Order: sequence, then structure tokens, then C-alpha cells
Amino acid sequence: MFSIWSISLIAVVYLGILFAVAGWADKRKVLPFKGLTYGLSLGVYCTSWAFFGTTAQAASNGWWLAPTYAGTIILFIFGWQLYCRIAHICRQQKLTSMADFIATRYGQSSSLSGLVSLISVIAIVPYISLQLSATAQSINLLTDRAPTQSNAVWADSTFYITLLLALFAILFGARRLRPSEHNPGLIASIAFESVVKLLAFITVGLYVCFALFDNPVALYEKAYELKLPTQVTATQSPVYVYVAHTLLGLLATLCLPRQFHMSFIENNNDNELAKARWIFPLYLLLINLFILPIAYAGLVYFNGNDIGHDSFVLALPMAANNTLVTFGIFRWVFGSNQHGDCIVDCIIGNDH
Repeated sequence: MFSIWSISLIAVVYLGILFAVAGWADKRKVLPFKGLTYGLSLGVYCTSWAFFGTTAQAASNGWWLAPTYAGTIILFIFGWQLYCRIAHICRQQKLTSMADFIATRYGQSSSLSGLVSLISVIAIVPYISLQLSATAQSINLLTDRAPTQSNAVWADSTFYITLLLALFAILFGARRLRPSEHNPGLIASIAFESVVKLLAFITVGLYVCFALFDNPVALYEKAYELKLPTQVTATQSPVYVYVAHTLLGLLATLCLPRQFHMSFIENNNDNELAKARWIFPLYLLLINLFILPIAYAGLVYFNGNDIGHDSFVLALPMAANNTLVTFGIFRWVFGSNQHGDCIVDCIIGNDH
């Protein structure tokens, strides 16, 4: 187990790295490899759900590709004209948020814009709370602490996480005086975070397949020996559930405030869009590459133990006493929550 101080130090150091990346990008004004950076910045879509939810879905349903990400890939393949059309409108009219975009479709209605903003806030608050809860759950797992039963706010690790991320969001959100200005520092830091997220997930996937087990074939042989695929098939959700989640993923790509901001408000030109069309779907496929092996590994490794399916990514390296991989995964969860919700939603809120 780890101390709360070592975890706090890792979090603060990582935030410092992100600030350094943002500062470097702001000084350059024009980012190198702009198309690649923009495409990777769309990885803000992958929050702690990519950490907890996808492996839990794979363990319960045997899905090798999370349906929410399948929906995004389908949009980029078959709905690309719609995606580009929205981006063109936002660029031409210098829009600053999803609320502005919807209002322009209905005669620049300020009341409609305010209503959309209000609905977004109402929807985002519980969503952010889930992200913070995921980070607190990770900290409790790493430190072997039971969830606090105290009513005191300062006894809950979520309170301190919220303060730290709020400070980070305020500092990032105040970097631009005009909402219509693009934020290269934000783009660069989120692109950097997306790379780290992908590397972290691939690392734990390779570790599970080639360290905990001899190879993926040995892992699947062990899973079939325990008849896990049969058990999963018996409990998996109907096909229409996958289809419904896929549709939600498609809509989320267009409607999530943070995703709308990164996809359309921060877009500079068609060249970025053209590169993002293959970069982002490829990114989603890669980040889903090991969800089923990790799910089966967790079911095999913790067979008969009371370990939640959504904890496999963190619990597997911890059970094997691999400190480096464990800290890498925690850093991903912390970074995903902080970027996916707090920063971008803060910027959107500052626009109004």
C-alpha cells in the first residue's frame, strides 16, 4: 500500500508538468504537428470511464469494444459531413460554446442560450461528482483506506481533490481574456494527457498479458479452463443494450460540453479535421485493445474474491506488487478526471 503523501506528491508533480506543457505551447503560439495535436486533444472524451467502466463492461458482457466508443467511431465514419458542418459554423461565426451554437440556429436567442447553459450545468454537476468519486475510490484502494464515515468535509479525500482541481481549472480558465481566442496551452496539455493515458493503458495491458500470464493465449486458455466465457455469455446484456449505448456514445461526441469545445471551438482549419478523422478513431481502438484481456485476467486472478470488476485495472498490478504500473494507472485516473471535466467545463462556464 502507499501513503497519502506519496500519492499527493505524484499528483502535484504531474499538475506541474501539465502547466509546463501549457506554458511552452502558449509561448510558441503555433503548435508543431497541429493536426496530430488536435486529433489527440479529442482524447478528452476518455475520462475515468475508460478506466473503470470499459473493463467492467467487458467483464460482465464480453465486449471487446466499449459501445460508447463504437458510437464515436461510427460518427467519424458515417457522420463526418455533419461533424465538419458544425465545425465550419463555429469557425465562421466565432462561436464560443454549444449554447451559442444552438442559439444561432434559432435567431440568436439569448434566452435559449441561457436555457442550454443551465441544462448543461445541471447535467454536468452529477457527472463531475462521479469523476471525483472515481479518483477518491482509487486513492482509497491505493492506501487501503475504507471510505470515510465521518460527516466532516475535511475527512473526505474528495474534498481536497475538488479544491486542487478547482484551482487548476481557475488558473487554466483565466489564461484567455477573450472567449473567442483559441487556447494552444489547453490543446497541448490535453494532447499530452491523451498520450499518457494511452501509454498507461497499453502498459497495464502488456503487463497483464505477458507478466501476470505467459502470453495472451495462456490467459485465454486459463479463462476457458474456468469456463469464464460461458459465465459471461449467460449474464451479458441483450444486443439492444449495446446498440443503445452505441447511440449514446455517438450523441455524446456531439453534445458533451467538453467534447464540443475541443472538437469545434478549438478547431482551426479543415486540415486538422481531416487528420483527426483517422487519429481519434485509431486512438479509441488502441485504448480498447486490452479491455477484454484485462477483464478476463481480473476474473481469473481474483476468482472467488470480492473485487469489483471496475477495479481490475488498478487491482491487478497492486496484487502483483508492481509499484510503477500502479502509480502510472492512478496518475491516469487523476489526470483524466481533471482534464475531462474541470478544466474544459470551467472554460465553457467562463464564456458566459
